[in-house]
Amino acid sequence: MRLPLDHGKRRARARRVRDATMNHQSFGVAKSTASAKARKIMDALDITVLDPRWCLPSLLADNPRVWFIQVDGLIVDARYESREIQEEAFRLGLIPYVP
Repeated sequence: MRLPLDHGKRRARARRVRDATMNHQSFGVAKSTASAKARKIMDALDITVLDPRWCLPSLLADNPRVWFIQVDGLIVDARYESREIQEEAFRLGLIPYVP
C-alpha cells in the first residue's frame, strides 16, 4: 500500500527535476555544462550546498549544517545536546543562538 505522502514526495521530486531541466534548456546549454558552471561558481564563491553564510536569516533555524558541531570527536546536532554544550558552542561562535 502506498501512502499519499509518498506519492506527494515523488511528485515534488519530479517537479524539481523538471524545473532544473527547464532551467538549463532555457539557456540552451547541456545539463553537464550547467552543472560544471554551477560548480565553478560555487568554487569561486567558496560556498557549498546549505552553506550557512548564504542562508536567509529566517531559514537559519531549519538549516541542518548550522547545528552540526564536533563533540569528543563526533559530529552531533547541537540542538539535541545539553544546555551546557549549547552555551559553549554559542560562546565559541559555532551556532547562531542557544535553542
